[in-house]
Amino acid sequence: MLKEEMDKRAKQFAMQIIKLCKFLPETREGILFENQLFRSAVSLAAHYRSACRVQSTKDFKGKLKTVEESADECMFWLEMVRDLDLVRAELVKPLIEENEAIIKIIDRTIRSL
Repeated sequence: MLKEEMDKRAKQFAMQIIKLCKFLPETREGILFENQLFRSAVSLAAHYRSACRVQSTKDFKGKLKTVEESADECMFWLEMVRDLDLVRAELVKPLIEENEAIIKIIDRTIRSL
């Protein structure tokens, strides 16, 4: 996958998470999960964009590891939202699937460098 395509995909994913956050309940856990999901998804997209601007393969690989960490954190919060039934399952399932796909792409890219 081209860097530009992945950059767009990461940004779209972040925007989908932001939309999901609107459906979280205004409870203590809903607000906490909203903040964490929002932060980790936007971080994933922003760090990928930053990774695309580095000059060396070593720096690219290092930045991708940060992207992978953000994606993994985002997965944790998505799983918590799902497991606690904070929103309808049909809203969370496609985001978990997309997050899994992003993690696989990033992992494969890191391994190939």
